[in-house]
Amino acid sequence: HGLFALLIGYGFVFALTAIRRVAASLFGAEDNGKPAFAGRAVFTAAVGAVLLSSAIPIYENYFNDRLVFELGGAEQNGHDYGWQFGNYQLRGADAITEELEADEEPLPNPSYPPAMGENAVFFGGTDPGRFVPTYMIYAAHVRPDVYLITQNALADKTYLDTMRGLYADAIWMPTEYDNQVAFREYDDRIQREIREGRRDPSDTGGLTHDAQGRVSVNGALAVMEINAIIAKQIFEHNKSLHDFYVEESYAMQWMYPYLTPHGLIMKVNRDRVPLPPAAANLDMDFWDWYVRRLLGDPGFAREIPARKSFNKLRSALAGAYRWRGDLRRAETAYRQAQSLYAYSPESSFRLVQDVLVPERRFETATDLLLHLRRLDPNNRNIPVETIADLRDLSRRVEELRPKLDPGPDGQPAITEEELLELIPKALSCGANDVAQRALIAGQMRRGTSRLFPVKLGLVLCDSGRPEQAARFFATVPDLLADPSLSPSDVRTISTALIAANKPAAALSALRPYLRDRGPEDWRAWVQFALASHLLGDDARTLTGMEQARKFGGQEAI
Repeated sequence: HGLFALLIGYGFVFALTAIRRVAASLFGAEDNGKPAFAGRAVFTAAVGAVLLSSAIPIYENYFNDRLVFELGGAEQNGHDYGWQFGNYQLRGADAITEELEADEEPLPNPSYPPAMGENAVFFGGTDPGRFVPTYMIYAAHVRPDVYLITQNALADKTYLDTMRGLYADAIWMPTEYDNQVAFREYDDRIQREIREGRRDPSDTGGLTHDAQGRVSVNGALAVMEINAIIAKQIFEHNKSLHDFYVEESYAMQWMYPYLTPHGLIMKVNRDRVPLPPAAANLDMDFWDWYVRRLLGDPGFAREIPARKSFNKLRSALAGAYRWRGDLRRAETAYRQAQSLYAYSPESSFRLVQDVLVPERRFETATDLLLHLRRLDPNNRNIPVETIADLRDLSRRVEELRPKLDPGPDGQPAITEEELLELIPKALSCGANDVAQRALIAGQMRRGTSRLFPVKLGLVLCDSGRPEQAARFFATVPDLLADPSLSPSDVRTISTALIAANKPAAALSALRPYLRDRGPEDWRAWVQFALASHLLGDDARTLTGMEQARKFGGQEAI
């Protein structure tokens, strides 16, 4: 911006110089070389136009709604939202009370939120959540006893080196070895999910291994998963001596059982804790008050970074309510977040995903996303069509559900084909109760075709329930001998049996398939080797690996 201002200023000076020269040539010059009166008038008008041009950005700042929507207003007088963001997180109710004007509405509870505990460890997440408290602690000397660590960079060796240099004399900080342990733990988790059939073997979770066996990671989600593991290391080693708090960017799943609301942020308690209704009520009353205060300030509507930041704070707390199954408070918190910044796709998507879809309120979800699309027409990632598809699935589920009721002969009227249609649709739209009834109906149904249990199991595998599917597979003798099963079905079935801790069943099913139908199916040979390994049969494990390498080459390796 400074460079552009210099160029614009130079352009004005250049233009005025040219106008002065042209005016002198057109209207003549006096003895001193200055333009005659008419020329001076032209030149004065040009100078006036240049000076008035500075009013253009001022006018745009107050009357260009699109500019304010995208960037916010330029004026900052009286805008102390960054100070509130940091001061209220660190010092709580004391910081708020001392800044309230005499005519302002007081805090609902004068002691909530409390200040951070002495010598607390604070995981900052978003950019404001990292940089604003850093300024408060080190420059403004607000709570200099707090140890600020960002959750976003823990997987970075250089950042850990810096944090050790800064804090390691006072708190436990991970070493380079601990960093490697975190990478291995994440790698082990990926491999376990592949073995259990919960992850496709081609999905390595962003991990790559070089020829020396060293692990590296690519992709934001994978990096954040490793950050979460290292954050837990710091928590476990220091929680007995220090209180912990988090300003969330990416939700770390391990934290949820420990989290309770703490004003703008969340406290990470030493042990897994329930959320008492009294604590939830304190949070809801505080945010009711704070949202009114922010929205009642005309400057807040014009400061986009502040609106985004406070929207994110409230969305994070809403996610904690959702994890505890409190959908009522989660919805209230998400809607408060939206009132602070209606253009946020995150709070809208999370409200849809966390509350409206599980409650099968598809019309409300569709209306919400359509409203967001009208506000932000250039956003091509608003999943209106996906929600509409779920709504149609839900309607079909409602059509089929009455057929699950037993008829005069005690059997449900639903057909095999309708059951196979109903179960995945019910699971997709969140109607788990209907899916469970359909599975029971499938188990109790008399006179089904031989492969019906297999088809039911494959449906469950597609829905991410391999262990439940294995119970159906186990009821079919000579499971994989049927030629109608595709090689993909065979691998899915064996993966499900292994995930259900039934490697012997997987092995007995794979043998006839590999002998008669798929002797060159290297992926099935990998499953054969894995099942043999789980049974402790080293000879068959090696046989499976050799056959996989023979037919699959480098991809199998």
